[in-house]
Amino acid sequence: MKAADYAHFLEHTLRLRWSKTHRAPLTMNLQLTYRCPNHCLYCSYDRARPDRLTLDVLRDVAREAWLVGGRRINLTGGEPLLRDDFPEIVSMLKRMGFFISVAMSGYAAARYADALAACDRVMLSFDGPDEVRTALRGERSMRESREAVDVFRDRRIAFWTTTVLCRRNLDQIDWIVDRARRNGSMANCVLLHTQTDEGVRFHPSPDDVGDLMPEPTDLRRALRRIIDLKKSGAPVGSSMAYLEELAAWRDYTHVTSAESSSRYRCVAARASCELTADGTLYGCGWHRATHDGISIFDGGFAAAFASLPLLEGCNSCASSCWLESNLIFNLHPGTVWNWMKAL
Repeated sequence: MKAADYAHFLEHTLRLRWSKTHRAPLTMNLQLTYRCPNHCLYCSYDRARPDRLTLDVLRDVAREAWLVGGRRINLTGGEPLLRDDFPEIVSMLKRMGFFISVAMSGYAAARYADALAACDRVMLSFDGPDEVRTALRGERSMRESREAVDVFRDRRIAFWTTTVLCRRNLDQIDWIVDRARRNGSMANCVLLHTQTDEGVRFHPSPDDVGDLMPEPTDLRRALRRIIDLKKSGAPVGSSMAYLEELAAWRDYTHVTSAESSSRYRCVAARASCELTADGTLYGCGWHRATHDGISIFDGGFAAAFASLPLLEGCNSCASSCWLESNLIFNLHPGTVWNWMKAL
């Protein structure tokens, strides 16, 4: 990131603190497609929904987002590399000046290595040793993630691994972190999320993953181990405050809570947003379970973002990207320093 980008984020972060009405989409999750070649046991995305974000639409979205303050875009899916125009998307966003991260499974890493090398950060799903990845994601996906690591190392592409913590890998924390060290990457861990609410289904129900959901005491023990590893200097990418928030989370069957955190105030729909592949904008990923969202096709991205409702009764969460973003935009010193070092 350039000095001007840091100054931009700092300016808007301070304005967010001073004014409850200030908005700027500093970071956006951009879902390029609902499609995915994998059938991970902990995922329930609806692959049948239509993809409407053509390259021309994305260009308009990016232009409007930049003009109203956007600077970071996280490309996600589904599997974003299923888009044949993925290189064109990355090139377009880089020319505009965005910081680009991409969350991927390993699919087509060799084919799109040049585009991935142009991204600022690649997040690779990585659930543990081969046998664990095979059990959770299938043998083909396991092979693709292994091949992706080889591509990243050969091309010197900066990447992190993202591990969904579940019963199958809680005993593999040291292995996962050590593998990150060997690969020159950083290990990032997230919770297994379930969804009990009615509405758009994007996470499995508790019954769907009953054999994967860890016992709270086991999960807290694993999180404390990750914290100890980070304190020892191990390549753990997540910030300390993020890990401590997860370790202290009261109810792992719920991702959001009406209780406030002592570390941050939620800035969803004020500094962050999520655009799904059908062109619907939400304040954050969890708005999808409780709100209809606003279509960007009705009046453009900027108008949709300005109209986003705030989540009432939702004051804290255990969702990885939103939790880290909240800590950053609340200027939590440890988290800000963690990410400045990482970038």
